Amino acid sequence: MWLDLPLRILVWRLLRRSWKRWRSRELVSGTNQERFWPQLMIWRKNDSLLGWTITQHARKRRNMIACMSEPRWGRIRFVRLRSSRAVEAFAVSVEGGSPTMGEWT
Repeated sequence: MWLDLPLRILVWRLLRRSWKRWRSRELVSGTNQERFWPQLMIWRKNDSLLGWTITQHARKRRNMIACMSEPRWGRIRFVRLRSSRAVEAFAVSVEGGSPTMGEWT
């Protein structure tokens, strides 16, 4: 399964989640806390998840599309979900025990 959401949705979700974690001082992993402001420094590639998301989105999309057209991956059924609505519909179909569920896992 490939979540191929538009960049604007990814950026919005990243910022919203980071802001929430930073404000609540939620632990991210172990004893680490979210650092919101470094996320905005897109020129600092090692510190900014926002910068990484922006710079990698198109490259990752190109790579996945190339893999989908390669004969060696022809036996794999790719499920490309391009919107929040498609993700929700996919989740409902999987939870409902769709006959094709085995193809998506």
